[in-house]
Amino acid sequence: MGEKNQDKTNLEQRAREFVSLLTSQQARIYAYILSLAPNFNDADDILQDTTKFMWERFDEFALGTDFLAWAKKIAYFIIMDYYRNKKKIYAACFDEQLIQKLEQNSKHISDSSQEYQIYLKECLKKLKQQDRKLLELRYYENHKVKDLAARYGCSAQYIYRNISRIHRLLLACLQRRLTLKDAL
Repeated sequence: MGEKNQDKTNLEQRAREFVSLLTSQQARIYAYILSLAPNFNDADDILQDTTKFMWERFDEFALGTDFLAWAKKIAYFIIMDYYRNKKKIYAACFDEQLIQKLEQNSKHISDSSQEYQIYLKECLKKLKQQDRKLLELRYYENHKVKDLAARYGCSAQYIYRNISRIHRLLLACLQRRLTLKDAL
Protein backbone atom coordinates (compact mmCIF):
# COMPACT_ATOMS: atom_id res chain seq x y z
CA MET A 1 0.00 0.00 0.00
CA GLY A 2 2.81 2.41 0.92
CA GLU A 3 4.60 1.66 -2.35
CA LYS A 4 1.50 2.67 -4.36
CA ASN A 5 1.25 5.94 -2.45
CA GLN A 6 4.95 6.61 -3.07
CA ASP A 7 4.52 5.90 -6.81
CA LYS A 8 1.50 8.21 -6.92
CA THR A 9 3.43 10.95 -5.10
CA ASN A 10 6.38 10.57 -7.49
CA LEU A 11 4.07 10.73 -10.51
CA GLU A 12 2.35 13.83 -9.13
CA GLN A 13 5.75 15.47 -8.53
CA ARG A 14 6.91 14.67 -12.08
CA ALA A 15 3.61 16.00 -13.45
CA ARG A 16 4.11 19.28 -11.55
CA GLU A 17 7.69 19.52 -12.84
CA PHE A 18 6.52 18.88 -16.41
CA VAL A 19 3.71 21.42 -16.23
CA SER A 20 6.03 24.01 -14.71
CA LEU A 21 8.68 23.55 -17.39
CA LEU A 22 6.14 23.38 -20.19
CA THR A 23 4.27 26.52 -19.17
CA SER A 24 7.51 28.47 -18.83
CA GLN A 25 8.58 27.51 -22.37
CA GLN A 26 5.36 26.80 -24.26
CA ALA A 27 5.27 30.13 -26.10
CA ARG A 28 8.82 29.62 -27.34
CA ILE A 29 8.10 26.02 -28.36
CA TYR A 30 5.02 27.20 -30.26
CA ALA A 31 6.98 30.02 -31.93
CA TYR A 32 9.55 27.46 -33.03
CA ILE A 33 6.83 25.19 -34.44
CA LEU A 34 5.16 28.13 -36.19
CA SER A 35 8.45 28.95 -37.89
CA LEU A 36 8.40 25.51 -39.51
CA ALA A 37 4.67 24.82 -39.93
CA PRO A 38 2.67 25.85 -42.99
CA ASN A 39 -0.24 27.35 -41.03
CA PHE A 40 -1.71 27.89 -37.56
CA ASN A 41 -3.97 24.83 -37.64
CA ASP A 42 -1.06 22.54 -38.43
CA ALA A 43 1.09 24.28 -35.82
CA ASP A 44 -1.62 23.68 -33.22
CA ASP A 45 -1.77 19.99 -34.13
CA ILE A 46 2.01 19.70 -34.04
CA LEU A 47 2.17 21.43 -30.65
CA GLN A 48 -0.42 19.02 -29.29
CA ASP A 49 1.47 16.00 -30.65
CA THR A 50 4.77 17.40 -29.35
CA THR A 51 3.38 18.03 -25.88
CA LYS A 52 1.86 14.54 -25.74
CA PHE A 53 5.13 12.94 -26.83
CA MET A 54 7.10 15.06 -24.34
CA TRP A 55 4.87 13.91 -21.50
CA GLU A 56 5.18 10.27 -22.57
CA ARG A 57 8.99 10.61 -22.59
CA PHE A 58 9.37 13.01 -19.67
CA ASP A 59 11.00 10.31 -17.54
CA GLU A 60 13.89 10.42 -20.06
CA PHE A 61 14.40 14.17 -19.52
CA ALA A 62 17.16 15.02 -17.04
CA LEU A 63 16.03 17.79 -14.72
CA GLY A 64 18.44 20.70 -14.76
CA THR A 65 19.22 20.35 -18.46
CA ASP A 66 17.85 22.57 -21.23
CA PHE A 67 14.13 21.81 -21.43
CA LEU A 68 13.60 24.14 -24.40
CA ALA A 69 16.33 22.45 -26.45
CA TRP A 70 14.84 19.05 -25.61
CA ALA A 71 11.36 20.23 -26.58
CA LYS A 72 12.56 21.75 -29.85
CA LYS A 73 14.35 18.55 -30.78
CA ILE A 74 11.16 16.57 -30.21
CA ALA A 75 9.11 19.17 -32.10
CA TYR A 76 11.53 18.99 -35.02
CA PHE A 77 11.04 15.23 -35.36
CA ILE A 78 7.27 15.57 -34.96
CA ILE A 79 7.29 18.20 -37.73
CA MET A 80 9.38 15.98 -40.01
CA ASP A 81 7.00 13.10 -39.37
CA TYR A 82 4.04 15.41 -39.95
CA TYR A 83 5.36 16.40 -43.39
CA ARG A 84 6.15 12.81 -44.31
CA ASN A 85 2.58 11.81 -43.46
CA LYS A 86 1.16 14.70 -45.49
CA LYS A 87 3.67 14.42 -48.31
CA LYS A 88 1.05 14.62 -51.05
CA ILE A 89 -0.36 17.85 -49.67
CA TYR A 90 2.92 19.63 -48.90
CA ALA A 91 5.31 18.03 -51.39
CA ALA A 92 5.33 21.09 -53.61
CA CYS A 93 5.89 23.47 -50.69
CA PHE A 94 8.23 21.74 -48.29
CA ASP A 95 10.94 19.19 -48.66
CA GLU A 96 13.26 17.89 -45.96
CA GLN A 97 16.16 20.15 -46.99
CA LEU A 98 13.96 23.23 -46.86
CA ILE A 99 12.66 22.28 -43.42
CA GLN A 100 16.25 21.79 -42.21
CA LYS A 101 17.20 25.24 -43.55
CA LEU A 102 14.16 26.77 -41.88
CA GLU A 103 15.11 25.04 -38.64
CA GLN A 104 18.67 26.41 -38.82
CA ASN A 105 17.30 29.88 -39.53
CA SER A 106 14.94 29.49 -36.58
CA LYS A 107 17.92 28.75 -34.30
CA HIS A 108 19.62 31.94 -35.48
CA ILE A 109 16.45 33.96 -34.86
CA SER A 110 16.07 32.39 -31.43
CA ASP A 111 19.66 33.31 -30.53
CA SER A 112 19.06 36.86 -31.76
CA SER A 113 15.84 37.01 -29.78
CA GLN A 114 17.68 36.11 -26.58
CA GLU A 115 20.23 38.83 -27.32
CA TYR A 116 17.44 41.36 -27.90
CA GLN A 117 15.83 40.36 -24.62
CA ILE A 118 19.08 41.06 -22.76
CA TYR A 119 19.38 44.45 -24.45
CA LEU A 120 15.73 45.21 -23.77
CA LYS A 121 16.16 44.47 -20.06
CA GLU A 122 19.13 46.83 -19.98
CA CYS A 123 17.13 49.52 -21.77
CA LEU A 124 14.17 49.05 -19.42
CA LYS A 125 16.47 49.68 -16.47
CA LYS A 126 17.41 53.05 -17.99
CA LEU A 127 13.78 54.23 -18.06
CA LYS A 128 12.36 56.50 -15.41
CA GLN A 129 10.62 54.60 -12.61
CA GLN A 130 7.20 55.98 -13.59
CA ASP A 131 7.67 54.85 -17.20
CA ARG A 132 8.68 51.35 -16.10
CA LYS A 133 5.64 51.25 -13.79
CA LEU A 134 3.32 52.22 -16.65
CA LEU A 135 4.73 49.46 -18.86
CA GLU A 136 4.49 46.96 -16.01
CA LEU A 137 0.85 47.80 -15.39
CA ARG A 138 -0.04 47.71 -19.08
CA TYR A 139 1.90 44.69 -20.29
CA TYR A 140 2.75 42.50 -17.30
CA GLU A 141 -0.43 43.00 -15.33
CA ASN A 142 -2.58 43.45 -18.48
CA HIS A 143 -4.44 46.56 -17.33
CA LYS A 144 -6.61 48.17 -19.99
CA VAL A 145 -5.69 51.67 -21.12
CA LYS A 146 -9.02 53.07 -19.91
CA ASP A 147 -8.34 51.60 -16.44
CA LEU A 148 -4.88 53.16 -16.39
CA ALA A 149 -6.35 56.50 -17.44
CA ALA A 150 -8.83 56.32 -14.55
CA ARG A 151 -6.04 55.30 -12.16
CA TYR A 152 -3.83 58.23 -13.17
CA GLY A 153 -6.70 60.70 -13.61
CA CYS A 154 -6.00 61.43 -17.26
CA SER A 155 -7.32 60.59 -20.71
CA ALA A 156 -6.77 57.30 -22.49
CA GLN A 157 -5.13 59.31 -25.28
CA TYR A 158 -2.55 60.59 -22.78
CA ILE A 159 -1.76 57.01 -21.73
CA TYR A 160 -1.41 55.94 -25.40
CA ARG A 161 0.93 58.89 -26.10
CA ASN A 162 3.06 58.03 -23.07
CA ILE A 163 3.30 54.37 -24.02
CA SER A 164 4.19 55.38 -27.57
CA ARG A 165 6.90 57.73 -26.24
CA ILE A 166 8.30 54.93 -24.05
CA HIS A 167 8.30 52.55 -27.04
CA ARG A 168 10.31 55.11 -29.04
CA LEU A 169 12.80 55.45 -26.16
CA LEU A 170 13.21 51.68 -25.96
CA LEU A 171 13.58 51.35 -29.72
CA ALA A 172 16.24 54.08 -29.80
CA CYS A 173 18.08 52.38 -26.92
CA LEU A 174 17.94 49.00 -28.68
CA GLN A 175 19.18 50.52 -31.92
CA ARG A 176 22.12 52.14 -30.09
CA ARG A 177 22.97 48.81 -28.44
CA LEU A 178 22.85 46.95 -31.75
CA THR A 179 24.92 49.62 -33.48
CA LEU A 180 27.53 49.36 -30.75
CA LYS A 181 27.53 45.56 -31.04
CA ASP A 182 27.96 45.69 -34.83
CA ALA A 183 30.78 48.24 -34.47
CA LEU A 184 32.80 45.85 -32.27
